[in-house]
Amino acid sequence: MPKPTIDLGNGLWYERRPEPTGDDWIIDLGNGLWYDVTPDYHSVTLEGIRKVEESKSCRYVCEWNTLDSNGKINENPVMIFWNDVPHPQGSNWMALFNASGSYYVRDGISASRLPILAYISDDGEAVFSKHRHDYRRSRDSSISVDGGRDYTRFMGDTNTRRTWLLPQQGKVTMIDESAARLLLSAFDKKDYNNGYEYDTGRRII
Repeated sequence: MPKPTIDLGNGLWYERRPEPTGDDWIIDLGNGLWYDVTPDYHSVTLEGIRKVEESKSCRYVCEWNTLDSNGKINENPVMIFWNDVPHPQGSNWMALFNASGSYYVRDGISASRLPILAYISDDGEAVFSKHRHDYRRSRDSSISVDGGRDYTRFMGDTNTRRTWLLPQQGKVTMIDESAARLLLSAFDKKDYNNGYEYDTGRRII
């Protein structure tokens, strides 16, 4: 087991990052519930996430849907980051996505307006489908969900608990159903953009 810090001499030291494990992506939602924020849609490694965090002075939050400039929901999720200091021409939220092999960034504040319904597995995992073709199974295999925001196909016990999730203040949180439905009342299924709005993103890689 490597030491957690490296002695640099002269009273200086450096903190060693832990080796990436599956638990690096687990966040505690409270009340015994948890969520896996692995960015599997974009297939980015933990090392890649760390590089973005360091270069942009931000921290990774989750993969989530955003709105395009016409107020339609981008059906494909993007990687959402949070910066404690807001961008001069934007917000605290940054959206990062891959398009045709290049990475783009844009303001990601609209993710904080799009709650989604998650189902709770037997061991407390909150599970939801990220897009219409994203079949998602809980780690304990007790439930599975498909359909994204387009439709819902749930497989599991009919008495399975549910909760609404939403990125807020730099983390994924649970919110009341009434608040979630109020936020979603501004949209309907015709408000989908099946892809990304490339022209409003700034290419960085």
